[in-house]
Amino acid sequence: MKKNISLGIIIIFIGILWLLSNLNIFTFSIGSFFLALRSLWPLILVGIGLSILLKEKDIVKSIVWLIIFLVILLYAFFGINNGYSTKYGYRNPNSYTENHNYDLTKKAETEQGRLTLNFGAGEIRLSSTDDNLLQLKSNIPDLNYDHRLEDNDRQVAIDISKQEYVFNTMYDHMFCYLDLHEDVTWEMNLKLGAAKADLNLTDLIVSKLDLDVGAADLKLSLGDKSSLGEINLNAGASNLDIYLPKDAGLRIKLDTALSSNNLESLGLVKKDDFFESPDFETKSNKYILTVKMGVGNLKFHLI
Repeated sequence: MKKNISLGIIIIFIGILWLLSNLNIFTFSIGSFFLALRSLWPLILVGIGLSILLKEKDIVKSIVWLIIFLVILLYAFFGINNGYSTKYGYRNPNSYTENHNYDLTKKAETEQGRLTLNFGAGEIRLSSTDDNLLQLKSNIPDLNYDHRLEDNDRQVAIDISKQEYVFNTMYDHMFCYLDLHEDVTWEMNLKLGAAKADLNLTDLIVSKLDLDVGAADLKLSLGDKSSLGEINLNAGASNLDIYLPKDAGLRIKLDTALSSNNLESLGLVKKDDFFESPDFETKSNKYILTVKMGVGNLKFHLI
């Protein structure tokens, strides 16, 4: 009987969610749950392994399976149900909000920029422009946007946020597209939840990037315009592709749990608790990367 407790609770949960969705209390597709399961299926192997180790501890095993179920459920809620899928793409949107469009003209004095972005779910694209200081396009409802110039217009601080997540949303595909001026030195603090993110920073001067992502499908591309860029990446259950300039000096520190990576293929030298390019100190273009990651896949690419 005890062995069926967790399975019974899971079936009850799915039935309740399906019922509430049919009653239009909130928007949730049972198909989203199975798409999430197809993405996070390695968690099932983790559960089986823990069940073998725990042997006769039925209560603890039930708790483990309930936690795994909740992780998959949350991923379905905040990711795939809102239009995000790491493998199967986006659904065509049924409806959009009126697009937000912000264009911030660059002043000749502006040399440095700080971007703070807090975004729960959807699609993020970040790239460069040689026109405006900032170009933004988004269909996120109630998007908060603010900017301020400091130090006689030498510095600009830009804040963009959408922290609240509404379950009863009719927007199938929320997006935020950003272009930043390529002649400004940027410091960025990005917090992304269940997002599909393409951060193309190859033509940007990046002094610092703090990036927190949840269940994300992330592509991060760095260029050769930064003399020294500090990259701090903290990820949950994610698929990460990091593109690095092949002639840059690299110093990489990894703190990963159940994740795979190809760091050894970069030809770096092990020093203490990090890996470094043999000629790191002599390079004019350098990156110091610290990557903390839970479950997922991490790949480095040299371009």
